[in-house]
Amino acid sequence: MLRYIFLGFLYLYFGLPCLAQDTIKLTGQPRWEKAFDIADHCLFYEETTDQPLTFEAVKKQAFIPYTKKLRELEYSDRPLIIQWIKFAICNDSKTDTIDLRLDASAHYYTRLYDNQKIIALGGAYQTGLPTLWRYGTPLHIPPHTTIDYLLRTEDRKDQLVPPHIRLQTPYVALQEGTLDIYGDRYLFLLLAGLCGCLFFISLYAVYQYYLYRDIAFVWYISYTAAALFMGLFWMDIRLQLMLFSPFLRDVIFSICILLVPVLYALFIGKMLQLPRYFKKSWILVKVLIGIAVLQMAIEFLEVHNGWFIFNKNYYGVVTSVFPTLALNAVLLVLSAKSKEPVKWFLFGGLVSMLLLWFLPFTRIFYHLPYKSHEFFVIIIFIPAFFLLGLTIEAICFSFALSYRAKLVLIEKNTLQKTYASQLKSELIE
Repeated sequence: MLRYIFLGFLYLYFGLPCLAQDTIKLTGQPRWEKAFDIADHCLFYEETTDQPLTFEAVKKQAFIPYTKKLRELEYSDRPLIIQWIKFAICNDSKTDTIDLRLDASAHYYTRLYDNQKIIALGGAYQTGLPTLWRYGTPLHIPPHTTIDYLLRTEDRKDQLVPPHIRLQTPYVALQEGTLDIYGDRYLFLLLAGLCGCLFFISLYAVYQYYLYRDIAFVWYISYTAAALFMGLFWMDIRLQLMLFSPFLRDVIFSICILLVPVLYALFIGKMLQLPRYFKKSWILVKVLIGIAVLQMAIEFLEVHNGWFIFNKNYYGVVTSVFPTLALNAVLLVLSAKSKEPVKWFLFGGLVSMLLLWFLPFTRIFYHLPYKSHEFFVIIIFIPAFFLLGLTIEAICFSFALSYRAKLVLIEKNTLQKTYASQLKSELIE
């Protein structure tokens, strides 16, 4: 009896993974009319070590079936999510070479290996790829050959989309890629329009600084420029425009996201004279700004060099958004309490930005009926809401600058009239 139990255990332990890794058998070039999902034919392994494993080390690890639960969107407190997917394709044809495209969903980086070496690169952050590779990684299986593949996917803290893995013929891959590009046209127009607004607002601020030489304009120019680069970065990643080098992408990803609130905090502080009227509260603002600067340095070192001074399980805590949220909360309170005439422009800009930042997380749009794929593409792209919030905030801040300039001009004219009246009265006497 114990022998049968033991044999049954061995079957469950070794047999089921083998069943999950059924070799995908094809006889010559397939004529699929849609993508073929191969997840049920794959095995899965996720790295949990502090240092990434080598290809040879991964091949020795225990892989498990690639179940539906493992294909759900993953969020992690660690800096990297590194997953490996194993699958095999057999070409039974004795004469025809199979030409396929691998769709491994959207990841920051992907690496495809055969039994011996790396054979293809990919991912949203990968530059220098042939244009056609954007429609899927090419796979070529010679006649009467079986090839075992290992796919390495790498994401930074959060996955971009729920992962999937599919095979496509070149025609299907090109067709779906073309439809995706066509479906993104309104998203492209929205992002391009917002980036254009930030660009012209920056030019306006440069001209205003030339006229008034006010340090507040320096912070405003820096803020709008950082927001512009962040918008271009998300356009570059989402639409695969290849605008930036890998180094610049690392800089924008790790620095600009936190630099934007730091710069508009300094701008608001100058506009409302917070260091003068709220000395103790401004000390708190400076502490939160210091934390944000420290987070930028830590994140850049990890993103670009893979170096993190703490245990990597605490990466999510160290780079948490709570200091930035606290900074915005303090700025809201101080803006409301300020006695400066321009405070409501600044307060309104902050509120509108924060509302648009938090709106996607309520998932309220997900419950609305929609018939347009183009509209759905926009509402599921969270950075579009961030960029819209920053643009509206920048417009409100520009109103504050204009109103402040108007008040300064009125005060200057009043002083001139007063001085002229005094001079006239002195001459009469």
